[in-house]
Amino acid sequence: MNKKKSRYKILISATSKKEAQKILKNLLEKRLVAGGLIWKGKAIYYLKDKIKKKKFFPIFSYTLDDNKEKIIEIVKNITKDIAPCISFFEINHTNEEFANWIDENVYIH
Repeated sequence: MNKKKSRYKILISATSKKEAQKILKNLLEKRLVAGGLIWKGKAIYYLKDKIKKKKFFPIFSYTLDDNKEKIIEIVKNITKDIAPCISFFEINHTNEEFANWIDENVYIH
């Protein structure tokens, strides 16, 4: 009996566009993710009891369940963020073509 693959959308925070590109390229080269999008926005958050504002470069990417811990390790080794967001959201329902694209382009490590 084949185990059903669990696919995930990932949200990763990056402190700069350069850092976001480095993280995504590193994950792609290791085939831990199928691809990703880098966005630019403004973050407003608490840090040391003060409200801070800064540019934010979230990465949205896609992977399989077995790669989550390796992705966390790699992102933490690259980012300068003291509390990076590395969150996984299970994809419970999607079109077959997108699911196949993830499955075909991500290697399980």
